Amino acid sequence: MGKYIYILIFLIVYSSWSQHSVKVPDFILDYYDSHSKTIKLLTNDKIYSVSIDDYSFSEEDFFLPQSFDSKNKYSHVQIKQKSFLVTSGKGDVFEIKTNKLIRIDQSSVNNFFIGSSTFTHNDTLFKFGGYGYWTLFNKIIFFDSLSKQWELYKYDYNDEPPGLMQSQIFKISDDKYYFINGQDFKQGNPLIPNKNKHIYEFNFTKKKWAIIGESQLDFKTKKILNDEERILMFSKSREVLELLPLENKLLKYNPSSLNNNVSINNNVYLIGNNFIYFSDIGNELYLNFFPSDIFIKTFNKQVLFTTSNNLLWLGVLLISFLLLFTFYLLKKKRNKTYMVSVSQDYISYRRKRIKINLDEFNVLKLFIQTNKTESNKLDDVIFKNDLSRGSNYKNKKEIIIRLNGLLKELLNIVENPITSTKSDLDSRLKIFILTNFIKLGDKS
Repeated sequence: MGKYIYILIFLIVYSSWSQHSVKVPDFILDYYDSHSKTIKLLTNDKIYSVSIDDYSFSEEDFFLPQSFDSKNKYSHVQIKQKSFLVTSGKGDVFEIKTNKLIRIDQSSVNNFFIGSSTFTHNDTLFKFGGYGYWTLFNKIIFFDSLSKQWELYKYDYNDEPPGLMQSQIFKISDDKYYFINGQDFKQGNPLIPNKNKHIYEFNFTKKKWAIIGESQLDFKTKKILNDEERILMFSKSREVLELLPLENKLLKYNPSSLNNNVSINNNVYLIGNNFIYFSDIGNELYLNFFPSDIFIKTFNKQVLFTTSNNLLWLGVLLISFLLLFTFYLLKKKRNKTYMVSVSQDYISYRRKRIKINLDEFNVLKLFIQTNKTESNKLDDVIFKNDLSRGSNYKNKKEIIIRLNGLLKELLNIVENPITSTKSDLDSRLKIFILTNFIKLGDKS
C-alpha cells in the first residue's frame, strides 16, 4: 500500500510542471533515434519506442544475435540514416535494423579497449583509449567500412594524452574534439586509478594533439546526450553542468527539487525543449519528460580550466625558484667547513664518531697541518718492511679508499674528500689533497 501512495504523490507533484511520465519495462540499453524522434529501449526480445512528440509507447519483436552479450557496455551512434551499437572492450560493431541486430565487423579484438570512448567524425566510427592485457591504450583507432576491421589512425604522436579509460569526448568544431575526464593508473601499479584533470584537443585537419588546460574540478559526471552539440553533464551531486571550453567557462545550473529523482544509472537527454530522464519509483521504472528550463535556467559561472599559457608561466617560475634555491644550498654547502677531530682510535664530528686503525690515523695526521701531502710522505708512515713493494702500494690504495668511505659516512657527504693528482715538479710523484671544506684537529 505504501508503495502505491508514494507513486501517487510522485505523479501528483510531477503533474504541476506539465510533465509526462511513461512507465517502461526493464531494459538492456537505451538510445535516442533522431530519425523517428523516439527513445528506444532494447530488451532480449523486444524493442520499445517512446515518442518525444506525443509520448506514445509502442513495442515490436526484436532479434538479438548470439554474439550480442547483454553484460557488455555499448555506445550508440548514428551515421547518416543508420544506427550502430559499438562494444566496449571488444571490436564488435552491430547495425540496428528494423526488427533485428546484425553484427557487421570482421574484428577478432577481444578483452581490449575496455572503457574506450566511441565517437564519430566524417561519418566514420572512432575509438580512443581503453584498457586490456594490463595495458592502457593511448591511440585513436577507426572502423574501416571496407575491411570491416579496426585500424590505427595515424597522426603526430607528440603531446598525445596518456592511455585513458572512460573519457568523455565532445565535438567543438568540424575538425576539433575535446577529451575530458577519464582516468589512468598510477605508474607501476595498475590497481590504483588516477583521475585525468587535463582537457585535450585533437585536430583532425592538423592530425595533432594539444593540451588545452588543466581543470581544477573533480568531474564525477554523466554526459547529457543532446541534439545541439552542447557540452552538458549531470553530476553525482545532482547538478546540471555546462562546459564552454572556448570561453573557459563552467556553468553550474541551480538545481531544482526534481534533480534528486534523476537516475544516474541510465542515460539523460536534452532533446529540443525536453529534459528526459529515467527514475525509479518503488519497484517501477519511469521515463520522464520535463520542460528543460526547470533544470537549465539560472546558473553560477566559474573558470573551467587553467590555460596552458598560465601553466607554462607557473612552470617557468617554479623551475626558476627551484634552480635558485638549489644554487643557494650548493653555495651554502660549499662554504661550510667541517671541523673533524682526529684521535688514535676515532674520528669524530659533532656527536658522531667512527673507529679508525693506526695506519689511518697516521695518514690523517699528515693532513692536520696542510691539506696536501706527497705520496712519498705517505709511504714513510704506512710502508712496512715485511711487505713487498707491490703489497705496500696496494695497502696504501686501500687505506685511502677506506678513509674516503669513513669521512663520507661521518659527514654524510657524497664526493670523495681525499683526491690525488700528479706533481707539477715530478710527474712520478702523486700529490694527495684533502678538500678545503674539511679541517682536521688532533685530539690524541
